[in-house]
Amino acid sequence: MPSRKALVARLEAQRTDLLRAMACVNRARRTLEEHVAEGPAGRLQRISPKRHEVYEERVLEALNGAGEALATAYPMLERIAAALDVEEMLKE
Repeated sequence: MPSRKALVARLEAQRTDLLRAMACVNRARRTLEEHVAEGPAGRLQRISPKRHEVYEERVLEALNGAGEALATAYPMLERIAAALDVEEMLKE
C-alpha cells in the first residue's frame, strides 16, 4: 500500500492536471464569448471566415487539452480514493 506521502504527491500531480483542465475550459469559454461578442447597438459583429477558423481551432485545442488532463487525472484519483478506502477499512 502506498504511503501517505506518496498519496499526497499523487494528489498534487492530479490537482495540477485538473487545474490545467480548468484553464483549458476557461480558454475555450473566453474564445466562444469573443466569437459571439455583440457590437454596437446589440448587433453581432461580423467575423471573417479566417478569424472564425482561428477561433474554432483555439476552442478545439483548449477542449482537447482539457480532455487530456481529465483523462490523466481521473483514473489516478479513482486509485487514490480506493487506497484511502482500504486505509479507512484497516483502521476499523
